[in-house]
Amino acid sequence: MEMKVPRHKKGERRIATGKSSAILDCSVAEVAAYLMAFCSCGRMRTAKEQGNQPVRLISSYRSMFDQTHAAVKTLPWPLHNRAFATRVVTQAPAADGSLVVAAANSDEVIDYGIPTKGVIKGSADTLYLLTPIVDKGSKIDKCEVTLYQKLDAGGRVPARLMNSKMPIALGIVCDLRQKFQKDDLLDAEERDKLAAIMSRDDRDNATSGGGEEAHVARVSRKFADIEDLGGLKLLDSPDMFVKAEAVFEQGSPHVVGKAETIVDAAYTTTAAWDFFPGSRHRSAAGFSNGEFERSSLKRNSHALLNTNLL
Repeated sequence: MEMKVPRHKKGERRIATGKSSAILDCSVAEVAAYLMAFCSCGRMRTAKEQGNQPVRLISSYRSMFDQTHAAVKTLPWPLHNRAFATRVVTQAPAADGSLVVAAANSDEVIDYGIPTKGVIKGSADTLYLLTPIVDKGSKIDKCEVTLYQKLDAGGRVPARLMNSKMPIALGIVCDLRQKFQKDDLLDAEERDKLAAIMSRDDRDNATSGGGEEAHVARVSRKFADIEDLGGLKLLDSPDMFVKAEAVFEQGSPHVVGKAETIVDAAYTTTAAWDFFPGSRHRSAAGFSNGEFERSSLKRNSHALLNTNLL
């Protein structure tokens, strides 16, 4: 099959380069296996559901580490669909356990199994750097993946469309994150560590830098007389097992709230949950609610400086 590659005009773009990276909750071997399984049931189903790849196939299988992957991707009218064929090779692990998966444009003649009149041949060069992360305090494998991709659309494509499509092309890293994420297990590990520290009497108070007892006392005094303010009004609680109340301070723009419930957990577990605002679960919830940034500066095992940017 022969495909044409038309010239581009002013205001149009044909080449874009992007980078994406993430921490994955798996080994580098699992990532490499996922990338090579181009036509696995799960990835074929996802492509079918997204509806933007009428063709997806492995055209050549030289070994499990050396394959040619081909796909036809749809573009919005009046643009022509694009066909891509790349040779994908997985390098043997390095001494430090890292892996490299490299994909480059292939000139192999591909039988896509569908009429290809009007389809334009594009090309893509892709490099995955997979680096293991050693965490002796966790039982879960972790690695960092960094993706570099140079995409040549092979013809006249509006720059704004190329800009919008590049994040989608890099979206494989998001797919990997979702595929292997173990957020709940990792958060539970961290909470268990915090709970164990909180249950001991030999916390590192001597190295805390001072001021913590005074900080707790200062915040406690602010709420010491809340019951004496009077006028606490019962609120509609989002949870039937949580009692919520609030009162406006006389002559103040502030409102004081109070909530109480029974938690089916030890006090250390409950405190660890609240003390861990940087957990993956709470970070994801904050991002969904419009947070731009959430960070924690750890002063010691029981003192944090939390910052939220809304």
